[in-house]
Amino acid sequence: MVEGWGLYVEELMTELGYLDSPETRLLRLKDLLWRAARVTVDVGLATGEMSFDEAVHFMVERARLEQPNAVAEVRRYTLNPMQPSSYALGREAILKLRDKARGAGWGMRLFHDRLLGAGSLPPKLLATELGL
Repeated sequence: MVEGWGLYVEELMTELGYLDSPETRLLRLKDLLWRAARVTVDVGLATGEMSFDEAVHFMVERARLEQPNAVAEVRRYTLNPMQPSSYALGREAILKLRDKARGAGWGMRLFHDRLLGAGSLPPKLLATELGL
């Protein structure tokens, strides 16, 4: 929830027009690519399907990170498995909850107030807590 919230807010600010310059949009899309690549690398490392060097190569070639940054990122992923994935997975879960809230007739303010009021619960528990 916590990491997902940060990434979700970037999306929200873009939707509301605060991050809509071409340069900012390009950087945001690059960051989304990097965060999505984290999921592949994180799972690959945790399951043994990807070596450290393969993970670095993936981050350089697919997420377009500079080599030293890719090495630092992959090193961090090996120390905190599944935490890097939480950004993209949390964002996706919040977007799904928002869609359900809209379907239930909630406005954005009500959704955000209730979501944040529930604390940093896992997404499935958040859905239950919010009644969605």
